[in-house]
Amino acid sequence: MACLATSLALACASGAANPTLVSAPVAKPAAELPAAATGAGSSAPAPLDATEPLMPAALAESTTSEPAPEPITVRVGYEKAAWVLPGIGEQAERALIYLHGRCGDPKAFLNWPRAARAHGTIVSLVGDQACADGHRFKWSGDVVGLDRRVARTLAQLDQQLGSSLADKPRVAIGYSQGSLMAEALGTRFPERYPRVILIGGPRAPKPDSLKKSAAILLMAGDKDAQQHLQLARDEFVAAGRNAKFLPLPGARHGEYGKEAEPVMNAALDWVLQSEPNPGELETAGR
Repeated sequence: MACLATSLALACASGAANPTLVSAPVAKPAAELPAAATGAGSSAPAPLDATEPLMPAALAESTTSEPAPEPITVRVGYEKAAWVLPGIGEQAERALIYLHGRCGDPKAFLNWPRAARAHGTIVSLVGDQACADGHRFKWSGDVVGLDRRVARTLAQLDQQLGSSLADKPRVAIGYSQGSLMAEALGTRFPERYPRVILIGGPRAPKPDSLKKSAAILLMAGDKDAQQHLQLARDEFVAAGRNAKFLPLPGARHGEYGKEAEPVMNAALDWVLQSEPNPGELETAGR
């Protein structure tokens, strides 16, 4: 029997041979470092793209009065713990892999927890290289190693939750440097990460990236540099790929803005409603 049922506050623990699932208090999400610290460009923000809808379908009214859900942590062996926010109902069987920015906050997804839970189980991994302060982390660029970490974490979650996340396609969501890792996962392993959300990328996705992606969503705050991502969207669309750009109103680099919940709800709606690639469901777990 899985040691976690409906309560997110239930803690599970075992010996060294069996990784640990424990509860953790909610911490107020911290914004990522500013663009100068992440390597993002300092060009002036591009104007909003008026052709893109800013107002998504509203979240269910019943969620607005509920307290913010608490994440749990999952530790596999000696690896850094992953932050996890299980989804609701059938959506719990879809993994949303969240990758923070350089020296950024792995719990930044708590800016939009209800949108996340309505679409899947958020699994946020921590970067594999320490930053100068010794407390935060960045990504080395080892995409194969990252994919293996995702697989091990999902396998542990399946063991604890009685779910089947490891055998299903995943959505890769990355912010800033994390968007480069999400792009790499979607390009290298399109059968496992057929849908990607790339937020605040310091550069445009490479033209030969994501050729087999079912959906590519580019995002950036409307007070952040956007033009390179809008142009990348145009190039993807011209090449016949399913791509879209969606701004985050009022957000600077490393932020989600005051409209985080409805905008991320719209983002996930669009990404998940796109038609799957042939064979996507059959090959995801291979």
